[in-house]
Amino acid sequence: MKQLLYICLLLLLFSCSHANKEIVAEVNDETILLSDLSEASKQELFDLLNMAYEIKSKVLDDLIKMKLLEKEAKKQNMTIEQYLEMYVDMRTGTNLDSIKALYGLADNQVNVVRSQLYGSSQKTMEGELALKNKLRSIFVQQLVDSLYSKASIKKYIFPPKQPKCVIADLCVYYRGNMDASVSFIVASDFTCERCVAFERTLQRIYDKYKDRVKFGFVSFGDSPYPSCISL
Repeated sequence: MKQLLYICLLLLLFSCSHANKEIVAEVNDETILLSDLSEASKQELFDLLNMAYEIKSKVLDDLIKMKLLEKEAKKQNMTIEQYLEMYVDMRTGTNLDSIKALYGLADNQVNVVRSQLYGSSQKTMEGELALKNKLRSIFVQQLVDSLYSKASIKKYIFPPKQPKCVIADLCVYYRGNMDASVSFIVASDFTCERCVAFERTLQRIYDKYKDRVKFGFVSFGDSPYPSCISL
């Protein structure tokens, strides 16, 4: 048994070594190895893997919430749809005006149908339907969030490992205390919504610690922007 494991280990080591030396292209008799390609594309591959992880994580949350709803519905011997209808009717009650005020629902709603905007009063059939759908969405979201927060949930999917980053190889714009022993480097993209949203938080951190920390910025956008160049 030990001999078999030893042979398998040798084969694995040989295959890994051989893969790193595999030629993926030749340019004027100069070779490009698979290891070169892997090193050059590691950040892009990480971004794709991270995107796939975020998609899986969101879908997993939806599946978990569906399971929680299914369990609550079974307690009432109902389908999920029947349970939600009962829950929404119970939450709506008879005091509709106070509910509208609580959630900031105006008497005149703006609806989108086939890419066209139009106004509808809640006194009309369309208005009543729009109000009911809006309340249903609010109540169901509150219900699943409550069930989710109270449940014991264990997830077994994990984000990809961030590739190592060599600071010396990056073009970093610094500000703050240039002689500080502590550095805080942010890699951001001006076209990324999350990056833009984080900018206000970053500014508060900078204002508080700019005298004690050396702050760095690295542009991770696909192409340079005038605002980046001006830095």
